[in-house]
Amino acid sequence: MIYDAEIDNPLNLLELAAKRALSVVNMLLEESGSNERLYSLNGGNDHFALFLTEDIYKTISKFIFIKKAEKPANIPNLFMCG
Repeated sequence: MIYDAEIDNPLNLLELAAKRALSVVNMLLEESGSNERLYSLNGGNDHFALFLTEDIYKTISKFIFIKKAEKPANIPNLFMCG
């Protein structure tokens, strides 16, 4: 379920729905045996995702010349099975 009106805060609806949708894609990538995952970047109206391998994600995360806010973020498994 991407959104549950009884549980979820409607003020965070866009962010929550985006993270859960990306989480579903990551689950499908994992099930298919892909070594790539989606990583989140920015948020709100500027939210988008990047396909990266874990090694590339870790390498980018270590760059000291890239601001933390401009680095891709890991997407936790937020998909709720009903």
